[in-house]
Amino acid sequence: MQQRVPIVLLALAGFAIAGYLSLFQMNIISSIWEPLFGSGSRRILTSSISHLLPIPDAALGAAGICLMR
Repeated sequence: MQQRVPIVLLALAGFAIAGYLSLFQMNIISSIWEPLFGSGSRRILTSSISHLLPIPDAALGAAGICLMR
């Protein structure tokens, strides 16, 4: 049981970050906080490849985290 706690915490952090980035992709929030990558995250989130699917790719990442067991 104790081995799972760090994994669950990391999964929750990943879900929160992916959810935050998907809010930006859906234009619910107008800017994102980027402490490590400068404007790299904004460039990736607004690229033409990120708009190929009908839903934001960050939302797919959040959904993928929820589906992991």
